[in-house]
Amino acid sequence: MPYLPGFGVLVTRTAEVLGNPAGANPSPRNLFRIAGGAVKVTLLVGRVTTLMDATASTLRLQHSNNTTFLCAALAAIADDDVETLYEISGDVADLMYKLEIGAAGAGRGGLHGGIAAGAGVIANGMDMMPGDIEELWTGDQDGAIQWTLCYLPITVGATVIAVYDL
Repeated sequence: MPYLPGFGVLVTRTAEVLGNPAGANPSPRNLFRIAGGAVKVTLLVGRVTTLMDATASTLRLQHSNNTTFLCAALAAIADDDVETLYEISGDVADLMYKLEIGAAGAGRGGLHGGIAAGAGVIANGMDMMPGDIEELWTGDQDGAIQWTLCYLPITVGATVIAVYDL
């Protein structure tokens, strides 16, 4: 896996549609699995790859061990454009932030709170124990998100991999 100096190991998960067209809501969905010990997550960002539809929907992330939320729910993701970024600050009380990328490549929104200079960068990192990072949403959304995470092992041998529900 690639290593980014200052951020750690880079793990990218293939984009997946949030909702289920058949009407079954598979939320929560596993995104990443932490195994072998503790890690410090230094970057966690989702990128919209397929336009979010007009369905009223919310989005948040949690850890599976004790359903600890990693952020407060982002209240509105309906109609979000391709290349919109979703990011967390590392403070579980903060909303998930949204960075909307304009046609010129410039962003608006996001990049505030505990976030350093860069989309999805968690200023002090988030220490996480083994378990899964899960995506939770409401609404039957047809949009898709690709998630990217960087981490530093705290425990020797600790890893993070992308996981896919069957």
